[in-house]
Amino acid sequence: FNITQIIIELLRSCLIYNEINKNKSVVFTINEIYVALFYQFYLNWKNNAKTIVDFDKTYKELQKDALENWQGLIQQLSQRNNINNNNNDDRNNKMNEKEAEFGVSKGKKSPEQVDNNRQKRYQA
Repeated sequence: FNITQIIIELLRSCLIYNEINKNKSVVFTINEIYVALFYQFYLNWKNNAKTIVDFDKTYKELQKDALENWQGLIQQLSQRNNINNNNNDDRNNKMNEKEAEFGVSKGKKSPEQVDNNRQKRYQA
């Protein structure tokens, strides 16, 4: 399994030069494509219930997708990130609302609780 080979093919074919210039960073662009390729491989593997027997075919599909539509892979990854960020924001807001109801942040102990725990630690 060689994602690096796919990236090198993209570089040699000059397909990603515009993206590199747009981002003004070779490292950032290549890293973004790397992550998008791994994510696509994961989706293909998981959603299509692939097994080790299907590995070569799945890799060749990924290679074909990368050379034909690498920008679509990056867009898919960014959409996934946007969905995750929105879900995390919703979860954080819900947790903050619950903490505000109780008046104490989750996981933080009051000074009395800390003192009681210390005292219990030294009791035989």
